[in-house]
Amino acid sequence: MDEQEFQQARERLNQCPCPFEKAVLSSRCGCANFQRLNIAEREAAACILPTAQERCALLLEQLYQNARFALKQPRLEGPQPHAKAMKVQCGGLLGLQAVLVSEQ
Repeated sequence: MDEQEFQQARERLNQCPCPFEKAVLSSRCGCANFQRLNIAEREAAACILPTAQERCALLLEQLYQNARFALKQPRLEGPQPHAKAMKVQCGGLLGLQAVLVSEQ
């Protein structure tokens, strides 16, 4: 299966993709609404609740806006390289967790 076929199959099979796919597939972060999908020897992450997916998409957008300085990019347009996406997803969620745990 070539890359284009994979992307088409992924869009067809994963109607509600997880915005934090890289973080949850790396096992650095977890989610109760996460579902792992296997497509042609590759993995994808789906969200089982569309409302949760919408909230996560908004959170990820805010994390990217707040990370512009750290990523040394005044504007973030289009998909980011894997390493930058991992920094934003994992760093953002783990940082948020650290703040919330310290407040308890």
